[in-house]
Amino acid sequence: MYARCLPMSFQRSFGDVATCENRAALGCSNEAAIAGEGFLPSAVEDCAQEISGSDCDSFVFPTQAGPRCAQMATNPAGHLGAPCSVGLQCASGVCAPGPDDSSGCGTCSPPTNVDDACAVTCSYGQFCDLSTGACSQPGKLGARCDADTPFMCEAGLICHGAVCKGLLFEGDACDDASLADSVCDSQRELVCDGLRCVKWQPTVVGLGQPCNAEDGVTICGARSYCDTIGSSTKYTCVPEIPDGGHCNGFDQNHCLFPMECIDEQCALPDPPTCK
Repeated sequence: MYARCLPMSFQRSFGDVATCENRAALGCSNEAAIAGEGFLPSAVEDCAQEISGSDCDSFVFPTQAGPRCAQMATNPAGHLGAPCSVGLQCASGVCAPGPDDSSGCGTCSPPTNVDDACAVTCSYGQFCDLSTGACSQPGKLGARCDADTPFMCEAGLICHGAVCKGLLFEGDACDDASLADSVCDSQRELVCDGLRCVKWQPTVVGLGQPCNAEDGVTICGARSYCDTIGSSTKYTCVPEIPDGGHCNGFDQNHCLFPMECIDEQCALPDPPTCK
């Protein structure tokens, strides 16, 4: 699905199906270590089959996936008051942060309703509107929104000009001077070119080759990135940092997926052990 629905993103991130499967398995195993019954292998397989039989919208916008994927958002054994670090561990799907936010631990809490007070988390299908401190449902077509607040519009819509609007699709007319990438659906790899939304087709170059990290016209291939450190005019494709490799604040986003830069080393994050 990834290679079919988002071919350029797939090429940049993995390059081939075997690498994609191997890297995804690392992240999935880490999630399964904490998520509980909702993340059992049988549930993951059910969700994968559901997505493979659907269209690209269900892959690009997971909230449009079917019931077998939705069941992975909760853990039936996570009773109210149980310790948790993510909503996946709770039957309600809501892990409310504790008084010490830095610990990453909280407690399984009741499902939220629209207008309930929130600080971080709301039930599946809602978002915590930090401007009001309340749980809200994403806005429908034409609803007012704030572009600085994520998820204020329903999946498949975008906040444009303070209004939830439909995204433009391939072949639709667009305006280069008016937030083109935000109007053409970038999540479907569309860009505004020649006043029409077209598939993004950059030139992919190899290691050591010149690249441009800003215009998206010349990009680096699989498992590499455009190094912009040390020069304001000449950028070069360099390898992503291998597992266990050294990283710092400048290249913290260049560990191979799903690794993160932790204590200056590319490693899998240790989920908090909450008791």
